[in-house]
Amino acid sequence: MTTKTGDITKRQIMADDGIDNIQWNRNLNFHAKKAIKTANEFVPTTGGDWSNAPATVDAALDELGSRSAVGAETSTANVFTENQSLANAKSLKLMELTANGVNYVAVKAPDSLGGDFTLTLPAASDTLATLASAQVFESKSLEATCAMVDTTDNTKTLKWNLAAQTAGVDITITTGAEAADRVLNIPVLGGDRTLDFIDLAQTVSAVKTFSAANVHYNTMTIVDAAATPKAIGFSTSGATASTKITLAAAQASNITVNLPTAAGTIALTSDIGAAVSAVAEVALTQAEIVGLFATSKALVAAPVAGHILIVDAVEVLHSYANAAYGNGGAVVVQYDSTANGAGVEACPIAVANVTAGASSNTRTEPAVKSEFDMVANKAKGLYLSNKTQAFNAGDAANVIKIRVYYRDIILVA
Repeated sequence: MTTKTGDITKRQIMADDGIDNIQWNRNLNFHAKKAIKTANEFVPTTGGDWSNAPATVDAALDELGSRSAVGAETSTANVFTENQSLANAKSLKLMELTANGVNYVAVKAPDSLGGDFTLTLPAASDTLATLASAQVFESKSLEATCAMVDTTDNTKTLKWNLAAQTAGVDITITTGAEAADRVLNIPVLGGDRTLDFIDLAQTVSAVKTFSAANVHYNTMTIVDAAATPKAIGFSTSGATASTKITLAAAQASNITVNLPTAAGTIALTSDIGAAVSAVAEVALTQAEIVGLFATSKALVAAPVAGHILIVDAVEVLHSYANAAYGNGGAVVVQYDSTANGAGVEACPIAVANVTAGASSNTRTEPAVKSEFDMVANKAKGLYLSNKTQAFNAGDAANVIKIRVYYRDIILVA
């Protein structure tokens, strides 16, 4: 091919399609204008060699297409018949309506890629989702590889696992008709855990504390922690509506109540005609012993109406340490809390049992009374007091315990 130089190449290109000398005619079609533009912008090789210049209009258009993926602006619809490239981080700008302004949306690849990628658009008329914009997703499914993350630290995640669920089965979480914003707090689990449900049969192994005033359920079972078949059941199915039974306790330390190993009905003391024997043990402090003359010490609480406590024996358990008690007077177990030992005597105690300078265990049984007004002393508790004067001295290390053996009997109406 003959080497072409200078402006001759430009004229040859323009003349090929009959457009010589009319470069500035506004009626030129788009095809001709592209050819002229290509010829004008073509850069010859080193030394002014124009041998590679386009010789025809089609060749000129091909040359222009190889330089840019998109030609000049046009109102005519363009169809790309093969892959087009925007080089050097250029972007494809999609303009808004002319009547609205000159703003645009630019489509641009990242500045650096580790390979070739294909972004496939969905076969639907829709709106693309972006990362930061507030948008509402509809008809979307999130797989287990997705997670909810903390706003500031995306290493804090909340995930889900539906692998064990039956195919085609949905689990729906439904909220109540809340009137304000609520927060559902999940406690620190400390390990893998299972939720408790109020209407599902489950074994609760951890300690639970119910703070509500009432727990409403017609049956309840307390199960042994080590062996679930061992259980204590409670049932209120036979109770009268709107009634309740209250189990009250006023113990000062841990106690154990042993139920009988037999079927039957628990009897109340008010239902028993014969006496109920019991024993009570009370420890006295140094201050209580010294103040016993003015303030009696309770040993056994008063029984219910129509009952009286009969003392069978009293034991004094004295663990001596330092400084014996002095003064004082006769010590008595009496009905009611009358001061100075002036109450009705139930059983006397030798004063030496309190003032002894050595440890001792003594037992005293009440003397047989020729006459005892039981009605006058019904429903009264048993108290410890002393006569004559108060005790003094003694030591806090001295431990004195009073053990009372008694019967709770019912008086004849």
